[in-house]
Amino acid sequence: MTVCRTAAGFFTFVLLLACLFTVSNSVQASLISRREEIEILELVGATSSTIRKPFLIEGAFQGGFAAVVSLLILGVIYYVAYQSIERIVGSSSILPALQFLSALGVAAAVIAGLFFGALGSYICVVRLNTGWAATARVSQHENPA
Repeated sequence: MTVCRTAAGFFTFVLLLACLFTVSNSVQASLISRREEIEILELVGATSSTIRKPFLIEGAFQGGFAAVVSLLILGVIYYVAYQSIERIVGSSSILPALQFLSALGVAAAVIAGLFFGALGSYICVVRLNTGWAATARVSQHENPA
């Protein structure tokens, strides 16, 4: 049983890293597409939190939404597998041991999705409001390769 828990912990860690990098890349694409808007906000003196908040919210939403969708898919798979095992094995002592996540487990998964989504977004936006967009614009005009 400890081998199963260790394997589950390892796969959970890998999936959380995948969530982190996926959200980070998605927010990076969003940053690139909104470069001119960010430049204008920087030039008019917007604070870094004003510029960062929408991207952090976007990342948290993506992580939370992914967690909810994943839990729904996992719930359907659990229900189908449980019905199949019940049909094959019948009423045995193994079925009561098979249970889906508790309400606390589901809440923890959604909160973890929100957190890792926001963290992935934060990794991308940490350098905002340092003249990032304006600097990139100037370097493009000076060296139009």
